[in-house]
Amino acid sequence: MNTESIPTPSKASPVDRFVSRTTAEFQGWPWVRIAALVVLSATGFHLAFAFSLLAWLIVLLPFGLIGLSQLPKWRIAFYGGIAVGLCCYAPRLIFFWTIFKAAAIPLWVILSLWLGFFAVLLRFVSLRLLTGRSRAWLLLIAPVLWTALEFFRSELYWLRFAWLTPGMAFDQWPDLMGALGSYGIGFSAAAIAAAASIVMARSRGRIATPRTIPALLTAFLLASGNPAFAKTVQIAGAQLEFPTHDEVLATLNKLVARYPKTELIVLSEYTFDDAPPKSVLNWCRDHKRYLIAGGKDHLPDGNFYNTAFVVSQDGEIVFKQAKKQPIQFFKDGKPAPTQRLWLSPWGPIGIAICYDFSYSRVIDEVVRQGAQALIIPTMDVVDWGQTQHETHGRLGPIRAAEYGIPVVRVCSSGNSQIVSASGRVEHAMPFDGQGEMFAATLTLANAGQLPADRWLVRGCIAAAALLFLASFLTPIRPKTDWTIPSPLPPSNP
Repeated sequence: MNTESIPTPSKASPVDRFVSRTTAEFQGWPWVRIAALVVLSATGFHLAFAFSLLAWLIVLLPFGLIGLSQLPKWRIAFYGGIAVGLCCYAPRLIFFWTIFKAAAIPLWVILSLWLGFFAVLLRFVSLRLLTGRSRAWLLLIAPVLWTALEFFRSELYWLRFAWLTPGMAFDQWPDLMGALGSYGIGFSAAAIAAAASIVMARSRGRIATPRTIPALLTAFLLASGNPAFAKTVQIAGAQLEFPTHDEVLATLNKLVARYPKTELIVLSEYTFDDAPPKSVLNWCRDHKRYLIAGGKDHLPDGNFYNTAFVVSQDGEIVFKQAKKQPIQFFKDGKPAPTQRLWLSPWGPIGIAICYDFSYSRVIDEVVRQGAQALIIPTMDVVDWGQTQHETHGRLGPIRAAEYGIPVVRVCSSGNSQIVSASGRVEHAMPFDGQGEMFAATLTLANAGQLPADRWLVRGCIAAAALLFLASFLTPIRPKTDWTIPSPLPPSNP
């Protein structure tokens, strides 16, 4: 045997040393416990989104991540959080592959990183600040960090993506959504998960008693009401995807023939490749109808604003609102420089376009200005599939319940909705229903109100920054002093 061919540790390359060190470290990981926490988190997530009655199981998502944060090494927390994210997000966002092909993989990974960040940041702060202190502080630290990271990944950085948050699972719980708001639900879920982990640790890994679970879920049983003193408008919509001008006119004629009392008609985003043409303006004047439809407001530099145009019953464009948040990686126009309300004959109406509806900071602005209803022309291409359409459709009841005002979403190929101010879906058109029409009475009551969680997220961001700074400045304690418990019993060696 030629021993000269075997590299000594001193002669090993940096890559070899890294692989050797990492392999040795991985051999000591509690794989059974990691796998159990990943499966628990992902199972709770998918059950919550699949069945509205089981939405409360979303608590298992932060619960599993808290468990990962309490395992011996930070890499376990980080990689375990990423694994949870991939198990949760990739199946629900499988339509990314249809849209982006192989580029969907890094997008799934980037979204999953935020769960890894939460687990490792919670571990870092807990290790630095909670040693020797009451475990009850975890009840505050976990929801604060969760909410700050959730808001940042949803609303603030360039790849912001506000779908599949815990609050989104509660689209069929309008009273809870009205009371807590979508971010408030995420805060509550993390707090309940932290409480459950503490209870289970104090019971030395035994499952919490049946009396404990209802107590921990009390925060999810709040309710709110919505007063109504209102004007009404007869509204109608039709699902059209990239129609010709002749197809638009034919659909408008069919719609008023079927629903002769219609006063306001809504069509989808990108109904036109320009402003509404003269033929459509003349139709509105001849039939004395208002129309909201998407198109492009072209600019001298060759760019454009993705715009919702309002045509009056006199055949004139009386209002237009551009899209505030164009979709990343798409040729979707420039972001709107301003947001204003359409002061309609029935009351002030906020108009936002498709992807705008995902972001509370965009919709908050029109609600802050006094909107009494929201109209959302939307383009969800039929090729993106039913899962994408259904996921996007969760936003309608969520926003209506949060703000206490009605919502009208008209999509190019579904799922179009009319949602009452209480968050109940009153009318809906199915996915891939090309040419489908609907009509309803839209009630405009009081101006919407911002939910309380809009203040909560700002407090959580400030508190999270202070926690991180305090942790960074606090000397590290020996690992043996860390008294934060694990929610699962130690695995057998």
